[in-house]
Amino acid sequence: MTWDNLHEEDILFEFRGSEAAELEAGRFYRGTVDGYADFGVFVRIGDSVTGLLHRSQLDTRLENLGWSEGDEVIVQVENVQNNGNVDLAWSIRQSDSEFRGESVHDPNADAEPEGEPTSAAPQAEPATDEQPLTTTEQPEQPTEDATASTESVERVPIEQLDDAVGSSVMIEGVVANVRQTSGPTIFSIRDETGTAEIAAFESAGVRAYPSITADDAVEVLGVVERHRGDIQIESDEIALLEEAAADDLKGRIDSALVERAQPDAVEPLVEDPVIQKLMDDVAAVATAVRRAVIVRTPIVIRHPATADGVVGGAALERAIAGWIDQVHGDTVERYHLVRRRPLRDGAYDLGDAMFDVDRDGTQPFVLLVGAGSNSEDAAALEFLELFGVDGAIVDSNPRPADFSFGVRAVVEDDRSATTVAATVGALVDPEAADSFVHLPAVSYEEPPSVYRELAAAHGYDDEALTERHDAIALIAYYQRYDDKRELIEDLLFNGDAARELAGHISAQYRARLETALETARRNVDRISTVGGDLVMLDAEQDTHRFEFPPAAVLTDALHRDEDAASVTVVLGVDECWIAGAEPSELPTVIDRVAAAVPHAGIEPSRHGMQFLSGRRDTVRTAIVEAITDSLG
Repeated sequence: MTWDNLHEEDILFEFRGSEAAELEAGRFYRGTVDGYADFGVFVRIGDSVTGLLHRSQLDTRLENLGWSEGDEVIVQVENVQNNGNVDLAWSIRQSDSEFRGESVHDPNADAEPEGEPTSAAPQAEPATDEQPLTTTEQPEQPTEDATASTESVERVPIEQLDDAVGSSVMIEGVVANVRQTSGPTIFSIRDETGTAEIAAFESAGVRAYPSITADDAVEVLGVVERHRGDIQIESDEIALLEEAAADDLKGRIDSALVERAQPDAVEPLVEDPVIQKLMDDVAAVATAVRRAVIVRTPIVIRHPATADGVVGGAALERAIAGWIDQVHGDTVERYHLVRRRPLRDGAYDLGDAMFDVDRDGTQPFVLLVGAGSNSEDAAALEFLELFGVDGAIVDSNPRPADFSFGVRAVVEDDRSATTVAATVGALVDPEAADSFVHLPAVSYEEPPSVYRELAAAHGYDDEALTERHDAIALIAYYQRYDDKRELIEDLLFNGDAARELAGHISAQYRARLETALETARRNVDRISTVGGDLVMLDAEQDTHRFEFPPAAVLTDALHRDEDAASVTVVLGVDECWIAGAEPSELPTVIDRVAAAVPHAGIEPSRHGMQFLSGRRDTVRTAIVEAITDSLG
C-alpha cells in the first residue's frame, strides 16, 4: 500500500514546520499540552506552533480531562485562521495503534514522500525528514477455528500483562466487544483478572477475524506493548476455544466477576422499613451495575424528565463514575462507560430502545430509573432482550408489571425512585455515598422526615431542598432532550456554591406553576360525594397545554391546592392523571372504566390511564362514575 491509496485521516503526523500556515486542516498531529485556560487547552504542535482545543470540542468536562502540562496528545487541525490562530478538534483516537501509519510533515522537504507509511502495529524504524516509515509485513491471518500454537509461549493472566511488556504471551478470555478503527480491529478481551485490548490487523479499516464476535471464548497469541501508557497486545493469532474449554472458561470468569462485583455491605441509607424489605433486590441491582463496569460494558441510564427521574439518575451516575475510577483508575474513562439520557415521554418506549441498541458491536447495560416497570414499557424491554441487552430497573410503582428483563428493585410503597436509586448507588460506590445521600430528600415535594434529617446532616436545610427540587423540575421539563450534566451536577452537588443559582431557577418554577394554577382554579369541576370531593380539570381546553408545568406536575399541585378534594383528575387528549386515589383502589377504578367503555383501549399508565382519543367523552363519564362510586 502506498501513500496514494491511504487516506490522510488514517495517518498520524509529526509536524516539523515553523509557522501555523504550514499546518494542513483535517490532519491528525501529535502534540504536547502547553497549558490550560477557562475556555480550553493549548496544545503545542511541533516546536513553534500552538493551537487551541476549545472546551466545546471535548467529550468531557475540562477539569476532568486528565491531561497535565507536558503530556503528549493527539489532536486534529480543524482550521488555521488568517491571523495565525489554530483551531483544534478533539481526537477520539489517542493511541498510535488506532492509526494505520505515521509520517513526518516537514514543509521544507523537497517533495511529498513516496514510500510507504508506518504500520500502526508493530512499530518500525523512526522516519526521516524525507520519507515516511516503511510498512512491516503483517503475518498471514489464521482461520478463526484454528488452534493457536502455545509452545514456548507463557500463559499470562491479564492482570499481569504490565510485567510482560515486550514479551510474547498467550491469554485466554471472552470477547467483551469489538470495534473497528481506520487501522486495526480492536478486540476487548476479559478473563478472571481483568480486561485487555487486542489489536488485529487485516488491512486499513478492514475487519479482522470477522466470525469472532462478542461473548466468544478465544485464545490469543501476541506481543505485549504499551501505547500512550495503555497495555495492548499486538496479536499474531486469535483462535476460538473448543466448546468444553469455552464453557469452563466462561464459568470461571462469571464466578470471579460476581464475587468481585458483590458489595461488601448491604444496608439502607437510613432506618426505613420500606427500603429495608427491598435490600436483597437493591443488592442484586448494585452487583449487576458493578459487574458491567468491571467488564467495561457501557451503561446507559434512562430516566423520565421529572425531578425524581433526573435526581435518581444523577445519583446513580455519580456512584457509577466513582466505581469506574476505582476499577479502571481513569477519570476520563467514566465519560465513555456511563451516559445519562432523559426519556422525553416518561415511559421507555420502542424508539428509546432502538436508539440505545449499539451499532458497533458493543451492547450497553440499560439502567432504567423511575421507568421500566409499567406495562407501557413492555415492547421496549422485549426488544432489548431480543438483542441480548442486559440491564436493571430501579423504580417506584404501586402496580409494577411483571417482566423478565434484567434485575429489578421496584418499591411499591410511598417512596420515590430516587430513594431506591441512591440506596443502590451507596452499594455501588460507598466512597461516593456522602456526596449524594441528600438526593432522596430533593426528589420529594415533601420529603419523609428520615430523609430530610439525613440531608440536614449533610448541610441541606428545608429551603435548600425545596429550591433544588423545583429547579431540577423546571430544567427537566425544558431540557427533556438533553441530560444537562454540568448544570445538574452544579445544582445537586455544589452545596452553598449553587444556592443563588438554585434560588433563581426555583423562583421561575414557582411563578410558572402559580400561573397554571390560577387558570386551573377558574375551570375545575367539583363533584361532591359522601366520601369527599372529586375535582376534574380538562387539560385539553382549560390549561396552557404546551407550557410548564406538565400534566403530572399540575395534577399533584392542583390536588394539594384543593384542600377539600379527595381525588383530582386531569383529563388530556388520550390520557388522564389521577391524584389522591389510594394505590390499592386505582386498579379497580381502571377496571370499571374498561368494563364501561370496552372499546376505548383502556390501559393503565404510571399516573392514571390511557385511552383512545375518539372515546374521550364516554371515558370521562365512566371515570366520574367509577371514582364517585368508590368515594361514596
